[in-house]
Amino acid sequence: PTRFVWDGAQDDGALERRARALATERLHFEPGTGEEYANDGYTLLGLVIQTVTGQPYAAYMRDAVFTPLGMDHTRFGPLSPSAPDAAQGYAWTRGELRSAEPAWSSTQLPAGSATSSSAEDVARYLTALLAGGEGPRGRVLSASALERMWQPLVRPTTGMGWVLSSLAGRKMVFHAGNALIGSSAFALFPSEGMAVAVLANRSAQVEAMVQDVSALLFGETLASAPASTDRAPSTFVPDTRVWKDYVGTFDTAVG
Repeated sequence: PTRFVWDGAQDDGALERRARALATERLHFEPGTGEEYANDGYTLLGLVIQTVTGQPYAAYMRDAVFTPLGMDHTRFGPLSPSAPDAAQGYAWTRGELRSAEPAWSSTQLPAGSATSSSAEDVARYLTALLAGGEGPRGRVLSASALERMWQPLVRPTTGMGWVLSSLAGRKMVFHAGNALIGSSAFALFPSEGMAVAVLANRSAQVEAMVQDVSALLFGETLASAPASTDRAPSTFVPDTRVWKDYVGTFDTAVG
């Protein structure tokens, strides 16, 4: 099911603990007959990697992916606010854009929400994908596996972790994400050998930005500007007398 757990756990056993907790989850459909995006699916994949390789997930990714691709400024977990290359994240709080620290959990490492990177490293990542899985220090994925990743699975619009789409008649593979105080979007055009990435240090409309930049690259007409998501200050005054009526356990659409 579509849900995620940001429990703040940072110990070495958190990933396995979260994966084992899924044993009691009820699937919404038989495997292979439907599709639902769930961060916990990547949690399970991360535990598979740990089990098969005998390495912590973060260590495996560093050795098998980041280092061969020359991504020397990509890592998991929180960055020190005083780090010279760390961008300050921002979040909307009651109508004001305020600086905030990342909320991260090692249970979510494989889902990407605790990954920090630089524009140069992202460029190296996208370049390796366009080169059939080969980086400056070695190959991380076979060309055939990469091509399989970009083929439909259940729905015609989704591959393995990538949205399959098009822009102005060109095949586009796409993925975007939001980690509360930061957001990103990647788009690749395999036939043209081109890619676009947008990184933001707040929740932003990165999907629209990456598609507009892509359109500019191909000389296409831009879509109309999306409505602003900036919000006016809240004027709501809560009536604390009724709070007791809402005490309980609640389940939302995302858990």
